[in-house]
Amino acid sequence: MEDQQWSELLGQSEYLAEDGEYAFKALGSADEKKKAILEILKSLSVRMVTVPFEGGNDEGFIEASQLEMESGDKREVKEAYREWNPKLRCYEWPNGEEPSELVQRESRLAELLSYPINAHYGSFAGEFSVDGAFVWNVETGHTGFQQHISSHQYNEEEWGDE
Repeated sequence: MEDQQWSELLGQSEYLAEDGEYAFKALGSADEKKKAILEILKSLSVRMVTVPFEGGNDEGFIEASQLEMESGDKREVKEAYREWNPKLRCYEWPNGEEPSELVQRESRLAELLSYPINAHYGSFAGEFSVDGAFVWNVETGHTGFQQHISSHQYNEEEWGDE
């Protein structure tokens, strides 16, 4: 699928519109949000999505989402980086350079796809480490984590005398 055609498909979803995050937040429950995301993916002819992530100890990363299309083609979408402007109290594009409409729409899709990871792990705070993926299976409607979690419990000897 050509980028222009893909961008137009992305633009048809109210949740991927420039102000779509408000419509998405208004959905309510996590189940309603997952159902809406699966519907978006179905309308985009996506068969399966894998969203890899890793984190722990107050630091985490969500990688680019891997989309498998019904046609067998593969696409990758990732969140476009925006900087926090403390004076204006909002995010801005680096150097004031706004990316293309396609990049912005793909970024909004990537944000939606990473929603369950952010909802579950937040800032990845805690004495653990995790790596895995969140999988969206559009054909079956199933979603879920595939992950490995390890934790570390400190004892007094490790901390030393303070």
